[in-house]
Amino acid sequence: MEFELDQGTLASLVSRAALGLAGRPILPVLAGVRLEAGEGYVEAAATDGDVWVRVREPAAVKEAGSALVPGKLLDSVVRSLEEGEVRVASGPGGVEIAGEPSRFVLRALWGDEFPALEAEEPAVGEMEGVDLQKAVHQVGRAAAKEEARPVLCGVLVEWGKDEATLVATDTYRLATRSVRAEGSAGEGRGVVPLRALQIVQRLATGRVRVALGERRAVFRGEGWEVGARTLGGEFPAWRTILPQQPALVVRAARKGLAEAVRRASLVVEAGRPVRLEVGPGGLTVRGEGAELGEAEERVPCQAQGEMVVGFNPGFLLDGLGALEGEEVELGLQAPLKAATVRDPEDPSFLYVVMPMRL
Repeated sequence: MEFELDQGTLASLVSRAALGLAGRPILPVLAGVRLEAGEGYVEAAATDGDVWVRVREPAAVKEAGSALVPGKLLDSVVRSLEEGEVRVASGPGGVEIAGEPSRFVLRALWGDEFPALEAEEPAVGEMEGVDLQKAVHQVGRAAAKEEARPVLCGVLVEWGKDEATLVATDTYRLATRSVRAEGSAGEGRGVVPLRALQIVQRLATGRVRVALGERRAVFRGEGWEVGARTLGGEFPAWRTILPQQPALVVRAARKGLAEAVRRASLVVEAGRPVRLEVGPGGLTVRGEGAELGEAEERVPCQAQGEMVVGFNPGFLLDGLGALEGEEVELGLQAPLKAATVRDPEDPSFLYVVMPMRL
């Protein structure tokens, strides 16, 4: 293998592919980035065994071939080079990376053990990359962080005729967003690892083609591909647990409420709620800690009714932070029934959070 590529382009190629590297590789090959040179192109690929990333750039290729190089080291080396043309060539002694005035020879990994990346799935449809990025940003925060139920660590992607719906839940809160989709070749459904979607979020520009199969999901853009094995297990029947008409609707300034909750949480011990009191005088946010003290803040709001409800401050802040509008609408049913957080101007996103006992 031998090719030449501009340092900036090579650095971008390697760093994007390195997003697929395993954080703690269980096999040496999962710590490597595979460089493959073909007719007029260079491709870099990495995988952790479940999620893979492939990135391709046009290049001046003198000899086709491939080599597997330690990914983090390769990324650091290429970034460190001066601007200009970089020559990459593989040989018996390793992989040579040379760009004036520097020259490196990196020991190659045993490339024959690099996992075969999954075969192509037929495309389900397309969407705008910016819409997918926003949806992952909003919905991903509700995915479970612990792997007691692996299926909850992912995001359910449901593809219909004209739109795709992304859903995540850790059973304490749920987030869902609908995104306009076009060119659908049929319906698809799968639970995609959040890590894969977060990589897509970083790479997505322009149109993104999506393929959903029984065992894998693949996202493709101009010059890149992210794929993942879908997560097994039964995802909750999320539509059946969405709250119905709320008993009390509270409308307030989103940033003002978020800051009040954040300040009140400073005196709240871990695992304890902040208290929201809705009454004739408006909305009062309280925080109390037996060892730390107490906090109280009034927040102007519009509401017809009274209720006192407690929330995990982190979960509530996640919901408020997912919105972009000036106002937030809280839909309250009862002190211990699920509440909704939404932007009154954006019906495509909904955040549901369970209250805590006071």
